[in-house]
Amino acid sequence: MSCTRLVHSQCTHPELAPLRPTAEQCDKCPHYRGPARGLGDVVATVTHAVGIRPCGGCQKRREALNEISKNLIK
Repeated sequence: MSCTRLVHSQCTHPELAPLRPTAEQCDKCPHYRGPARGLGDVVATVTHAVGIRPCGGCQKRREALNEISKNLIK
């Protein structure tokens, strides 16, 4: 997994940016900008494209869908 924001040292997560986050920490980052990690990222990309603003529940759904799809692939 590679986040374009992490690669360019532009991670915007307030707690992780100074520490050079790990892949596990990036899994939960709402600012992740890399290849889709699962269905949650796909849904987030589509909703963003049609102009739906994310809320706190959106990030939780994104994480849950990514986790479910990751477990289905195993």
